Order: sequence, then structure tokens, then C-alpha cells
Amino acid sequence: MPSYAELHQSPRGPGDARPTAMQIVKDNDLMASWKAKSCYSPESPKASESELPELSKRLVLELDMNSLASVRACAKEFLSKSSQLNIFITNAGIMMTPEGKTADGFEPQFSTNHIAHFLLFKLLKPKLLTSATPDFGSRVICLSSVSHRGSALDFTSSDEINFVSKLYDPVAAYAQSKLAAIYMANEIERRYSTNNLHAVVAKELRGRMEKYLEDCAVAEPAPAPMGDPTMDMGAPGYAAWAFNEGWKRALWKVSCGMVGVDKD
Repeated sequence: MPSYAELHQSPRGPGDARPTAMQIVKDNDLMASWKAKSCYSPESPKASESELPELSKRLVLELDMNSLASVRACAKEFLSKSSQLNIFITNAGIMMTPEGKTADGFEPQFSTNHIAHFLLFKLLKPKLLTSATPDFGSRVICLSSVSHRGSALDFTSSDEINFVSKLYDPVAAYAQSKLAAIYMANEIERRYSTNNLHAVVAKELRGRMEKYLEDCAVAEPAPAPMGDPTMDMGAPGYAAWAFNEGWKRALWKVSCGMVGVDKD
């Protein structure tokens, strides 16, 4: 994988030398293998078409991330219309919203940023696995955030996750949803990498757990906090708890319970 670290040292805004996701795909010689793209927002088909002219097949489906019923309906519709799925990107999200509950009774940020993604992945996982080959594995890309460093969190109880017995904190709620993205990606790599399903694009990162990718590179641990929230959160790197094995497996278990699927 080419090193992009130097290109991020002096950003100059849109169009500068920093690579796009498409550039990384091309640098890994994967462009010719990407035959189709599925878009999950009914508002963006024109944007997708203009941004991805090389990809000829597009299927636009409606999905409400606040409703597990909508997630299930979307997965069912996709599976009825497509025989293949190689790319799954969890990029939908909300941030630091007021206290509330989804249609299923969950804290909205955790539900939108993790639970809906998790259920959609579980429902589409069989198709991701059967579509994968040793030469072109399937990919699940989970978008996290520097906000995962907000605090260490307890993923052993759905009540804790949903702020049932504690005061609601929108910053902590967002932080736990972004930490969940890291745990989900690493657990997917641990569970399914031998079946050619990976949470990375670069070939040399396949099968390697406990990696946090930032600015198109493997990140280092974040520096110790200096007491200035703006400066601290602006620094690169991952939190000390980003790869806690016990919390990662606890999240998988509690997520399966929250959406009502098996733990495989």
C-alpha cells in the first residue's frame, strides 16, 4: 500500500494532493474488479452517478436508520434484486443529538451510527461471504471518528448503552457509537478474514486486527491529553481502549441481542 502520510502534512483544501477513496482503490489495483455499486440513500442517485462514472450498475434503496423494520425491509429488497455484494460501507450517522428514542426504543446516536449498520451487516453477511473470492474479497468499511477517544465505555449492558439508568450525555453517546465502529470492524476481521471478508482494502492489512486507520494510514496511539479539549481532540491517534478485547466481544454480544440475531 502506498504511503499517504506525507500528503496529509499540509492540507490545502478540496482538490489537493490528498488521496480520495477512489484513488486508494486504484492504487490497490481493484478498480477493474468493482462491477457495481449499491447506494442506500434515495436522495443521492444523481450524485453517485456523477462521482462514479466507471461503475455502470446502481441500485438505489430506501433505508431509515431509525427503524430496524426499515433495515430489514431494505436488506430483503436488496437480496431480491442482487446476486452479489462485495462492498459494504457504514457511513450514515448523526452527531450529538438531543435525548430521544428510536422506533425500537434505542438511543438515537448509537442506533443510527452502529445498531442499524450492525443489523444490515448481519442480514447481508451471507451475500458478502458468497460473493468473496481469494482474488477479490468482500469489504466492510466502518467509519469511526476521533470522538471515540471521548471516554472508555461499558458495552456489557443495553441499559447502559441507552442511558436508561444514567443522565443522558450527547457527547458520550456519540463517542460510544464511534468506538463501536472500531470494535465492529476489528471483530469482523477476526471472525471472517479467513473467508475472504475483510474490514480493510489494502492487501497487506488483511487478517491484521487492532488497527485504526486515519488519513489513509495505520494510526499510532493518541498523545496523552493536555487539558485543552480542542487541542486534545484535534490530535491524531487512537484511544488506549480502542482494541479492548473484552469490550469488543461484549459489544458484539449485546448488539446481537438488541437486534435479535444469532451471535455468529
